[in-house]
Formats: sequence, C-alpha cells, structure tokens
Amino acid sequence: MKFFAARATAGDGFGLSMTLSPFKIPSYAASCYPLPFKVHSPNDHPTVFNLAEFTSLYRGGLIEVLVTPKVIITDKSLKSLSPVERQCYFENEMKLKYFKIYTAQNCKTECISDQAFAEANCVPFYYPRNSTMKVCNLMERNFAHRKAKKITISNSCDQCLQLCNEITYETETRFRRLTDKSYKNS
Repeated sequence: MKFFAARATAGDGFGLSMTLSPFKIPSYAASCYPLPFKVHSPNDHPTVFNLAEFTSLYRGGLIEVLVTPKVIITDKSLKSLSPVERQCYFENEMKLKYFKIYTAQNCKTECISDQAFAEANCVPFYYPRNSTMKVCNLMERNFAHRKAKKITISNSCDQCLQLCNEITYETETRFRRLTDKSYKNS
C-alpha cells in the first residue's frame, strides 16, 4: 500500500484549496448549490445514499476541512486467529467481485448492490454490477435505492470487516461566509 507523506505544517495556505467563483458559474448551474463533496480513501467507492457523510459547499462561503488520518496497524502474530476473532482482514485475505482492492466500504457496497438486485431485480447506475445485472430505470431506481438504504441501516453485511492495517480519514469542517470583495479578488 502507498500512503501520502505527512506534512510538517497545517493551516491556511498549506492544504488543498478550491475556489468556486459565483461570477463564473452559468445561471443554470446555480440551482446545484449546495455542492456536496466527500473526503475518503482513494481505495474506497464513495457511498451516495448517506448524505451525512458529505460536506456541503455553499455559494458565498469558504469551507475549511481539517483531515485527520487514523492509522491502524495490527501485529502479524494475530494472523493465526480467524478474521471473525480478530475482527479484521489482513491484505489479500478477502477478495471482492467488483473491486480489485478490499476495503470494508467496498465490501459493503458490493453487498448492498447484490442484495438490492435480489430485491429489485435491477441495480442503480451508481452501484457496481456485473454484465448480467440490469441497470434500474428511474422508477425502479427509487425502489432499489430505498432497499439499499434499508440494507445499510440494518447492517446486514456482517462479513465486511475492516482491514487489519489501514488508514481512514476523519474530517472536521468550518464554514465562513465570504464578502463580495473576497469573490472579486479570486
């Protein structure tokens, strides 16, 4: 696994910066506000049905996102225990159908996709699927989406354990309203 190097400094001017100028956004796109975004591992397929995991960027505002990595390293001597006993998988212990890299999130996404297909006989376009699975039309998508949400809430993908060695990211956000003067200088 490759991880990003830690930075020696943090704060204003030392991280990723994005500016969305309201003067450069076409009027038809203005209805898209707030813009949701999510900080996640590049190995994870982001979920789309849990909006609580997203941060929103509002027109006329500045959002500061503090990203804190959580590193989990498990001693290799625990490999003799079963994954259920140690509550995690070591790398290459669990294979997925639709993803090359195992993460608990990708496992849950596969599980939800398969269960939603079993219930609705189709899969929303934003879920992974194989060539025999039908993509839901708009009417079916709403039904399948509700089923997927119910599966997520019921936590019925018990086989999806976290990795024994992984980095996850916690985020904290702050919002600050910008003045017209701030926009024109960007």
